[in-house]
Amino acid sequence: ISAKTILLAGGTKKRKINIINQEKFLGKGVSYCATCDGFFYRGKKVAVIGGSDSAAGAAIYLAKLAQEVILIYRKEKLRAEKYWVKLIEKNSKIRIVFKKQVKELFGQDRLEGLILENEERILVDGLFIEAGSEPDKDFLGLELEREKTGAIIIQKDGRTSIEGIWAAGDITNGSDNFHQVVTAVAEGAIAARSIHKYLEKSKVDEKH
Repeated sequence: ISAKTILLAGGTKKRKINIINQEKFLGKGVSYCATCDGFFYRGKKVAVIGGSDSAAGAAIYLAKLAQEVILIYRKEKLRAEKYWVKLIEKNSKIRIVFKKQVKELFGQDRLEGLILENEERILVDGLFIEAGSEPDKDFLGLELEREKTGAIIIQKDGRTSIEGIWAAGDITNGSDNFHQVVTAVAEGAIAARSIHKYLEKSKVDEKH
């Protein structure tokens, strides 16, 4: 494919955790989206891995549906905002397990439980992994200027550090890193307009 310009809009991908049988039970008890799949665990026992705002938010949301929510975090203190932490502490349906990591998942056709690094077994019907996300870094092997997080650095019109290449959405550092559909769509529209202007100018330059 040959093109004068490129617009990258690959978004982000969920950060994976090294857990035995994680892929085996994906969609069969393991999920990366509490709001998408939480309904299927109404009245059941679930676990959430993570200590960020997203993990805390997932735990609170799931507590409205599930019978019990176990929040597992590898450090001794949640890194979520105080607002989320207070909500969790007040919720009797949420139990926090600090300084532990999930080593393995077990079950037959579906997830039945998890094994912690100290070999402790916890029976759960569902596991929600909230280890954060990261920008897609595999675009064509391009050496684009990025932030430490991996986000592509863009100008206000979506231009990247390489001429002829624009980027938009969660893959960038645009919109103050406010990763929402509305901001991604807006960045895409701005970039498309900028590309149009760039191509029009190229036509004029070619004539002269």
